[in-house]
Amino acid sequence: RRGFAPGAVLLGDAAGFLDPITGGGIAQALVTSGRLAHYIVSHGVEHADAWLPAFERDRNSILRDYRLLTRGVLALARRPMLARAALASLSWAPPLFSHLVGVSAGTRWLLPRRRISA
Repeated sequence: RRGFAPGAVLLGDAAGFLDPITGGGIAQALVTSGRLAHYIVSHGVEHADAWLPAFERDRNSILRDYRLLTRGVLALARRPMLARAALASLSWAPPLFSHLVGVSAGTRWLLPRRRISA
């Protein structure tokens, strides 16, 4: 269930990838590798066992919307009539389709997020 073990961090498809239906594995790897690089620079590799759980929480937070979108697409795939209706609706709403592609790529949120002040 975890995307890390002592001396190893899994990214993209290897780190809890749900299904290739949205094509997000490479995007997940790119988005979360940037976050991993931040942890390495900030805390050092030699202390990875101490900060890997925090990285895993961050990664899960980053990928929450991607996972919700993928579950939704998989649910639609099991209901062909509903899937056709959803696709037809998206053809009339290109900005929504673009937004969902961004969610799949990890560059946009599915739903607005509350800002947390420090």
